[in-house]
Amino acid sequence: PGQVTRLRALPLTQGQLVLVWSDEHVGSKCLWTYEIQFSQDGKVYTPVSRKPSTFNLFVFSPDTGTVSGSYRVRALDYWARPGPFSNPVPYLEVPVPRGPPAPGNP
Repeated sequence: PGQVTRLRALPLTQGQLVLVWSDEHVGSKCLWTYEIQFSQDGKVYTPVSRKPSTFNLFVFSPDTGTVSGSYRVRALDYWARPGPFSNPVPYLEVPVPRGPPAPGNP
């Protein structure tokens, strides 16, 4: 398969994000799945996708709640032959500011 392009990381809630990408250059009619990988340091990547999926969207909500880091995605065909990884995309979660308590909620 060809390379996944236009990878983007978008915030959902605290400790959760959605990854979306373009498959316009993947070019394979025999797409089996996408492999999504995460790295906290931008050097060592580990797979975070668990089930095969041909959707070009992935919700990442780890038990650790740590989503800040780098992400990359590649396509795999039916024979588990991987295409090249997308360009890595960094993501930095911005902490939610704690405002004053709501009236009646100390």
